[in-house]
Amino acid sequence: MKTKILLLGIGYTTVWAYRNLLKNTQKHLQDNLEIEIISNSDQHAFHGFTGEFLSGLFPIELRYTPQEVLFPKARFISGFVTKVDQIGQKVHYFDDKTQSNQIADYDHLVIGMGARDETERIAGTKEYAFTIKDSTGVENTRQRIIEVLNTAKTKMDLNFVVCGGGFAGVELCGNLCEYLELLKVHYPILKEKGYQVHLIQSNSMILPQLSKFKSLIAYVEKVFKQYNVKIHLNRSIKAFLKEGVLLENNDFIPSNLVVSTIGQVVCAPESVIPFQKDAQKRIEGNIYLQAVDFKNIWVGGDVASIPHVSGNGACRADALWAIKHGTWIGQNMARTLQNRTLKSFTFYGLGQTGSIGMNKAFSELYGICLTGRLAWWARLGFFLYFMPSRANAWRIFKYLCRGERILFPAQKQSEMITVNHYDTVNLQF
Repeated sequence: MKTKILLLGIGYTTVWAYRNLLKNTQKHLQDNLEIEIISNSDQHAFHGFTGEFLSGLFPIELRYTPQEVLFPKARFISGFVTKVDQIGQKVHYFDDKTQSNQIADYDHLVIGMGARDETERIAGTKEYAFTIKDSTGVENTRQRIIEVLNTAKTKMDLNFVVCGGGFAGVELCGNLCEYLELLKVHYPILKEKGYQVHLIQSNSMILPQLSKFKSLIAYVEKVFKQYNVKIHLNRSIKAFLKEGVLLENNDFIPSNLVVSTIGQVVCAPESVIPFQKDAQKRIEGNIYLQAVDFKNIWVGGDVASIPHVSGNGACRADALWAIKHGTWIGQNMARTLQNRTLKSFTFYGLGQTGSIGMNKAFSELYGICLTGRLAWWARLGFFLYFMPSRANAWRIFKYLCRGERILFPAQKQSEMITVNHYDTVNLQF
């Protein structure tokens, strides 16, 4: 009888769990595996270059990798999970193809469903705010920017708001500014009337994750000052409206485009996956990446709370940690199949990095701070290494070397703007 491996989701955790399971499993055991994947998306979205995809530095199609490329030896099921039965070792799901409720058995279950943008907490988020983690979020935001510029007649029509001053919000804010500067070639109103980008943060500083590295925050603030970004600190959002953003103190910021990066929620509601969870509703796992009380259920990524090797709380929720969780899960599943001792999760972390435009990045690597061009190119190499598709990584590198920008959706190559990527892009502040 074959061993059934069931993967939930098509994010970083499941991609690397699948790869490392096969990598660490002997050939005769591989032939005895039956691997299935359940996901409501048939392609993996790479989030490392979100800002660069927004600003047209890289073609948006290179963000995605089809499931058949990532999981060639697995059966893919398009659908969404409705219930996990841990005792019966079954997963109930709705099958998109047959439009019916189905049940899948498993011997080992990997839960890597990740997280989605928070859209319920603040009124009007779904109706009036753009979110980026959604599969079409970047494309929709780019399209909205062009729509605004096509209809703008006065400076009042050129207000852009980014909500959330963490890594996602800061990166989007910087790349949005760079994108608007590049669009001045085609939209004289951006030169004649100018524009205003607002960054709203509920804390007393942007990038609170870097509170120990004040020089990096200072670098970002310096670049944002050049971009003329207006930073609103200690401001909570009351509601998103059609005309802009209403703050808790009833101040109103008019805007034709609002991008929300105010937070995420895990894609594992209690009614669907009843496990022991932490305060953020993440499934609690042990040092082997197993769900508490279940040795054949593996958890990782944004959906999981895994103890950090230092003993100081749980691992961060970001792509690198999801990749490392998946790597350990694949190895430990292989070890289980071969009756070998499991390996505890010992990854300590590398650091943190972000980009706010071409050659404008900030990084903390093992406590060492880097900014500017060096940080940008180091970050590029790091992200290309971890892209799940080698073909897409190579295409991005070749595209970057050509020095072209895709300023408009579905733009022809003959219409692209050419810039010199080896010098800092001159944006004429």
